[in-house]
Amino acid sequence: MKKQIYIFFILSFLWQPFDIFSQFQSEYFNSSYEKPVDSAKLTLNLNAAGFFHNNEFFNTDVEGYTLTGNYIQPSFIYSINENLRIGAGIHLLKYNGEEGFNKTQALLNISYDALNNLEILLGSYNGGDNFLMTEALYARELNFTNLVNNGVRIKFHSQKIYLQTWLDWERFIEYGDPFREEFSFGTNFAYTFPENEKYNLKIPLYIMVNHKGGQINNNNQPVETIADLSTGVNYSRKLDINFIDSLTLEGLIFLENDISSQQSGTAFYIGTEISKSLVAASVGYFHAKNWESVHGNPLLFAGDLNSERTKNIILLKAGIGKNITKKSTFSLRFEGYYDLGINKFQYLYGLYLVVNEPLRILK
Repeated sequence: MKKQIYIFFILSFLWQPFDIFSQFQSEYFNSSYEKPVDSAKLTLNLNAAGFFHNNEFFNTDVEGYTLTGNYIQPSFIYSINENLRIGAGIHLLKYNGEEGFNKTQALLNISYDALNNLEILLGSYNGGDNFLMTEALYARELNFTNLVNNGVRIKFHSQKIYLQTWLDWERFIEYGDPFREEFSFGTNFAYTFPENEKYNLKIPLYIMVNHKGGQINNNNQPVETIADLSTGVNYSRKLDINFIDSLTLEGLIFLENDISSQQSGTAFYIGTEISKSLVAASVGYFHAKNWESVHGNPLLFAGDLNSERTKNIILLKAGIGKNITKKSTFSLRFEGYYDLGINKFQYLYGLYLVVNEPLRILK
C-alpha cells in the first residue's frame, strides 16, 4: 500500500496542475451577499438554491440519508455611503416531504469597508462553500443544513494575501441558562508567490476551533475546545492540451488538539484535479489517525467514538457545472469514498441550482 501511495504522489506532482479550490467545484456554490450594484442606495439580493443531495453510505459510522429541498434568502442592503452598509432579510429552508419551513431565520448585518480590500461585517452572513475550506474541516452539505452564520466576519485580499476569518456564535446564553454557550472560529489564509501566466504556488493555512463553555452557565458539563489546523501547498498550472484546460495538485496535513480527551490527532491528504470547460474530475488519498473535526466530513473521521482508529480513504470525484448568469449556477456532482480499512465504497451524488442575483431598487 505504501508503494502505491508513493507512485500516486509522484504522478500527481508530474501532472503540474493549474487552478485549485478548497473543495471540489466550490465555484458553483457561491451564495455570499452581493455588494450594491453600481451606486445603488437600496439593493435587493436574491439568494436561493434547489438541491437533491443523496448520501449512499454502507457499513460505516455514518448512516446514509437524502437532503432534498430549497432555501431562499431575500435581503435588502441599504448603502449609507460607499463604505458602510446595512442589510436585513430572511432565510427560509424547506425540505421536500415536510410541511412548512424547517428553518426560518432573520438576517441582520452591518458591513464596513475599512480599506479598499478589507471588509468587516457584524451580524448574519452565509458560510458553507463561501468559506473555501477543505471538506475535512467544513462539510459541503452545511450549505443545505446550516448555511447562515451569525457573529463577525473579516475579509482581506491583495495580490499575494487572501484572508477570511470569522466567528459564528452558535448558542447564546443568559444568566441561569442550563446549557453552555457555543461558538466556532475559523480562518482561511493563503499566501500566493509571484505568479506568471502559466502557474502559481500558494501556501494555505486553515484553522477551525469549536468551543463549548461560558462563565455564566449553570451546566455542570466541562469546558470543551477542539482546535484543528491544516497547512500544505497548492501548485497550479495551465495546460495547452485539447482535452484538458488545467491540472491541480493539493497536499495538506492536519493537526487536531482536543483538550477534553487530551488526545491529539493527525491526518494528511494529497490529491489532483483536472478540468475542461464544464467538466472536472479529481482523485485523492486521505489518511487519518485519531483525528476528527466538529464541522468536517464525518466519513473521514477516525478514533474517539468512531469504530476505526485509523482511516485510509481513496476519494474519487466528478462533476459538471455551468454559470447561468455571472453568479447563478447549475451543477451535477458525484463523489466516491473507498475505505481501504473495511473495503467498502461509500458515495454521494447531487443535482443543484443556485441563484445569486442583486437587483437595484433605488439609486
